[in-house]
Amino acid sequence: MPPAVRPGHPELHPFSRPSTREMEEWIAITPHWSGGGESVAGGGVVKQESDRQDRGDSVDRFVGDLRRLRDDREVPPTWDAMVHRARMNGVRVSKSTLHKVAKLEALPSELAVRGYLTALGVDHAEIERWVARRTALVTPPGEQNAAEFTSRPPGQPRWRWWAAVAVTLLITNVVTGFVVHRVSTPEPVTAPTTKPTSASAATGDNPLDTPCLDDAKVATSTNKNPEFLLEIVFSVRCRAAWARITRADDSPLGNHVEVAIYRRSDPHGDTRQEAVEPDVKSAFTTLIVRADPTDRLCAIGAVVTRDDRSAAAEPICV
Repeated sequence: MPPAVRPGHPELHPFSRPSTREMEEWIAITPHWSGGGESVAGGGVVKQESDRQDRGDSVDRFVGDLRRLRDDREVPPTWDAMVHRARMNGVRVSKSTLHKVAKLEALPSELAVRGYLTALGVDHAEIERWVARRTALVTPPGEQNAAEFTSRPPGQPRWRWWAAVAVTLLITNVVTGFVVHRVSTPEPVTAPTTKPTSASAATGDNPLDTPCLDDAKVATSTNKNPEFLLEIVFSVRCRAAWARITRADDSPLGNHVEVAIYRRSDPHGDTRQEAVEPDVKSAFTTLIVRADPTDRLCAIGAVVTRDDRSAAAEPICV
C-alpha cells in the first residue's frame, strides 16, 4: 500500500484506489528515490531496473568473483586449512561443500557462501554484503513489495471487494485450524531402530573435532614404498575412516606430502578427501563416512622431495 499520508499530501482513502489525478499530485510533492526498485505513477506500478541489473550481475559473475577471492591469492589456502579456519570462527563446513563452491556453476547456498568466505578470513561486514548480493540474485528487488500496491480493481462494487476479503479470511482460518490440529495430535510412537549412527560425524569433518578418536584404530597400513608409511585409520563408532601418511626421512622443510582417501566405487566423487601439506613429516585427511558397509574405502599417498615425487605403488583398502 502507498506510504502514510504526510501533511501537505492529498488525502488518499485507505480502502479505495486513488484516481490518476490524486496519484499525480501525490507524486509531484513526494521526493523521488533513484536507488532502483519501484515507483508509482498513473494509479499503477512501474518497475525500475535494480542496481544489480545495471551492472549486469549474474550467477556466473557472482560465482566467478567468489572463486577469485581464493584463486588470486599468491598462495591459495588448502581445503583442509579453510575448513579448519571456518571452524575456528564457529562455522562448521565440510571440505566437499567448499570444493563445490569452487567447481560448480550453480548458485551456492547461503550457508555455503558464509562458510567459504569465513574460511578465507573475510570480515563479518563483507560477508553480509556477499550474502545480500546472493539474495538479490534469487529475489529481484521490488518483487516482494509489488503486492503492497494492489487495491480493489476499478469499477468493482465495494461490497464485492469486502466479500472477497471475508472469504479469504475464512479460508485462512480453516486452514490454520487444520494445521494446528495436525501439529497438536501426537504421532504414534515407533520402536527405536538398531541401525548404528555415525556419532555426529560427517564426511569432511576433521577427526580431531569428533568423538571418532575414542575408538580409532589402524585398520590397514603399508610401507612397501620405503620413503613413507601409509595408513587407514577407522572408527567403528563413527563408521568413518581417514588416511594418514608419515615420511621416513627427516626432510620435511621445503617439501610436502600428499594423501587421499576415497570410495572405491566412486574414486573421484565429491566424497573424496585429500590433503597436501608442506613442511610436515606427517599429514592426515578429513573423514569419509562409510554408509554402506560393502563399499570399500581406499587410500593413496606420496612424498615430494624437491623435484622428486615418490608415490605408493598401489592403494590400500579396507
